Amino acid sequence: MVGTIAMALMFAALAYADDIANTLDASVDANFEAMALNVGGGTGSTTLVVVTRSGDGKNGCNLTGSTTLGVSVASSNPGVATVSPASLTFGSCGDVKTITVTPVATGTADVTVSQTSNTTGATFNFAPASFTVTVAPPPNTAPVVQVTGVTHGSTYDHGSVPAAGCLVSDVEDGLTNSTSAATPTLGPFSGLYASDGIGAQTAQCSYTDGGGLTQTVEATYTVVDPSAPQVTSSVVGTLGLDDWYRSDVTLTWLVQEPQSPSSLLESGCVDQSITADQSATTYSCSATSAGGSSGLVSVVIKRDASAPTVSGTPSTPPNLAGWYKSAVTLNWTCADVGPSGLLDSCPATTVLSDEGRDQVGSLGPISDNAGNTTTGTSRPAVNVDESAPTVSAATGDTPVNVAGVDWYKDSVTFQWTATDPLLGDGSAGSGAGAAAPASSTFNTTGAGQSASATATDLAGNIGTGHLTGVNVDATAPTVGIACPATVLLGGSATATWSATDAGSGLATAAGGTVALPTDTVGTKTVSAPTASDNVGHTSVPVSCEYRVVYGFAGLFAPIDRPNTMNVSKAGQSIPLKWRLTDAQGNPVLDLQTATVTVGAINCSLGSTDDLLEEVAPGGSGLQNLGNGYYQINWKTPTTYAGSCKSLNLNLGEGGPRTGLAYVTFKR
Repeated sequence: MVGTIAMALMFAALAYADDIANTLDASVDANFEAMALNVGGGTGSTTLVVVTRSGDGKNGCNLTGSTTLGVSVASSNPGVATVSPASLTFGSCGDVKTITVTPVATGTADVTVSQTSNTTGATFNFAPASFTVTVAPPPNTAPVVQVTGVTHGSTYDHGSVPAAGCLVSDVEDGLTNSTSAATPTLGPFSGLYASDGIGAQTAQCSYTDGGGLTQTVEATYTVVDPSAPQVTSSVVGTLGLDDWYRSDVTLTWLVQEPQSPSSLLESGCVDQSITADQSATTYSCSATSAGGSSGLVSVVIKRDASAPTVSGTPSTPPNLAGWYKSAVTLNWTCADVGPSGLLDSCPATTVLSDEGRDQVGSLGPISDNAGNTTTGTSRPAVNVDESAPTVSAATGDTPVNVAGVDWYKDSVTFQWTATDPLLGDGSAGSGAGAAAPASSTFNTTGAGQSASATATDLAGNIGTGHLTGVNVDATAPTVGIACPATVLLGGSATATWSATDAGSGLATAAGGTVALPTDTVGTKTVSAPTASDNVGHTSVPVSCEYRVVYGFAGLFAPIDRPNTMNVSKAGQSIPLKWRLTDAQGNPVLDLQTATVTVGAINCSLGSTDDLLEEVAPGGSGLQNLGNGYYQINWKTPTTYAGSCKSLNLNLGEGGPRTGLAYVTFKR
């Protein structure tokens, strides 16, 4: 009886359904395996198993739940060998079905398996289940062959694989556990790292006895890498303080994998040349191979090869000319150019308090945490000038002395000058600029006038000069004259004048009167005398107007006045009568002209109405009635009907006498 092999191995060939395979050898393929039997000898047997392939769209075993697969088993030549049972049912992937082959006669027969029913909804491949039965004559029994040294399904470390051998026994050939009757054949490695001798390998032993029966057996095993790669690092550089490097640093990684070099995968294992300063930086290297993974190897490198910087600067900038006018505070700044940070503290300030040029301060040495040191000097150099310029004024103009007081006529100009004193150490100061303003001009009248000017040196110190007691007379005397508004013909009257001077004072009289001519009527003009001041100004001529008028008592009847609205018919002639005298009451006998004008008025102005009882016989010009009496018969237009008028009378006095009477005109 042929022994049952309990494990089936998957070959690399693709399958698109679960396999139904026999266990005559360890392979699962479409090749027919061989079963050797003898006529009259014992039966042979093998098992059928399900090999899951997951290639037909269904992951895992196709036989799940209550699904079943029914198959038939048949011999191609029952006259040589028969097989039983003729049908089988698989209910799970773990089912193992045994079939028995009975030899009948010498020859060969193929045993095949085919599907009779399938409730899984998936497919199965039956090619690996088929095998060939060879029935030998009764006198010869098949040889028994075994693979020794290596065990089928075992795993061995690379370099520690036992040597494979063959053990053959055959009754007819007189062999019992012979190690020399057959030589093992080692197949190639399979897998990703076959070139390194890592992966699956098959040892095969085959023997054909004198009767022509051949028995072939195989043992497949796995060779593995037993150890992970080795990772080491090398760091070269000059160390300073606190593990800081003060030079360029090189980092070199060494990764070793002698067992399976082609399977080696490195991560982060990059050699470094560190030529710039950096804070603590971690560099890591890890590796994996067929032998496993090395732990992450890390190296921390920090580099500071730069000395600190020490700089001092004035707390405030100089002015545009590069000068300070008071003590200068220097602010010190200490910084580490590299990342290690300062070890020494940095003073906050120092003070340069003396006047002088090109002054500097110094500080150091200052160290950083890596051990680098430096010394610093303040920049820029400073110039200090604390003394203000002197400012004064002078003029070349000549004044006029009035009672011991100097007066300038019209204007005077003083020129300002500025000088800068020496510094406290005797060196030249920063230099004073021109005084501002360059000059001061006084051109308005006033006593005790003053002015100031300032000058600023290049350091910004301000000096101030003061000028006081300047007297200027820039205006002529002022003269005013006052006339009466009217004067009666032949009367006695005067105009009063006065003079003032706001500056040096009057050199002439301060006032008086001027007699007014009144011998004729009309508008007259009279002038005041000219005044002079003590510096030679003369006043502008001034005059005033007055009117010489007649003595006039108003209009006589029939005109009523005042506050009376005289009533007349439009188109009638109205007699206007009056008398003229001079200042002594004498009648004026030679009036040559008189004209009447009217102005429109509001008819409600008169408080009472009075009808004009007297009407002139017709229009006429001026009539001299004698003894100073005069009359004009005023012919009124008919167009005045329905209006009210105010009467005006022009007697040649320089202006009309207005509002002499009110008249309302009827139709």
